[in-house]
Amino acid sequence: MPSERHPSPKDIYLAVEVSETTLKQDEGKKLLAYQDAGIPEYWIVDVGAKVVRIHRLNQAKTYSEETHSKDTTALPAFLDVKINLGYLFSPEDSSCR
Repeated sequence: MPSERHPSPKDIYLAVEVSETTLKQDEGKKLLAYQDAGIPEYWIVDVGAKVVRIHRLNQAKTYSEETHSKDTTALPAFLDVKINLGYLFSPEDSSCR
């Protein structure tokens, strides 16, 4: 039971890093660590560029990257849950709805 132990990589569907000053680390060491651990999805919220870099494990067990700003996306593990990425950068902007 997860409450009785620390989660292992198989318990984690998504890791998120909010990157303002740590982009180099987030795209380097952390990306490789999450990939090697088999975390299916890793997001880097690039505050400066106002984009989300979505890394998903492919069949070769390496990350493929997609960059999004105002799109709506879903986690492969929870396809019925839609996430509007535009709200991350423009919560007051009605065009993100």
